[in-house]
Amino acid sequence: MPKVFQIAYTSELMFTREAVLQSRGYVVKSVLGNEAAKRVLKSGADYDLFIVGHTASQEARQEIVHWVREKFPRAEVLALDPPNIAA
Repeated sequence: MPKVFQIAYTSELMFTREAVLQSRGYVVKSVLGNEAAKRVLKSGADYDLFIVGHTASQEARQEIVHWVREKFPRAEVLALDPPNIAA
């Protein structure tokens, strides 16, 4: 089963995304915020995908994306855009 690590910034969206992913067969570990993510991941991890939520500031989101890519260069990172951002 694919393993996903989700970094969310609101509990409501965290639980919703986690439930949707689990219903589709993913193993999901979720945390609220960058500091919680760093604490949990500091000893290493084996995840196929990291998802970064969209409700934090762009700076906070960029910071954790760079950190994850540095610590886990082989993993995929999906940073969600806020709904009001044009593609």
